[in-house]
Amino acid sequence: MKALRYIGLVLVIFLWAEAYFPEFYLAMGKSHLFPDDYRYGDLYRLSFLPQFKESKYLPRFTSGEINGP
Repeated sequence: MKALRYIGLVLVIFLWAEAYFPEFYLAMGKSHLFPDDYRYGDLYRLSFLPQFKESKYLPRFTSGEINGP
């Protein structure tokens, strides 16, 4: 039971340090331990929803649609 308390204490201290020190948060982002959602503005992870995903393929153009020189 004592070990569980120490594990919980270490976890809480780690989360507190990540929230309190910007340098620590940036270091964790560079190591890819935690995703950096602030960089691209996706704080609520809406990009994972199908309504907000961009298509991977570009539409095909026919010769009449492209303006030539």
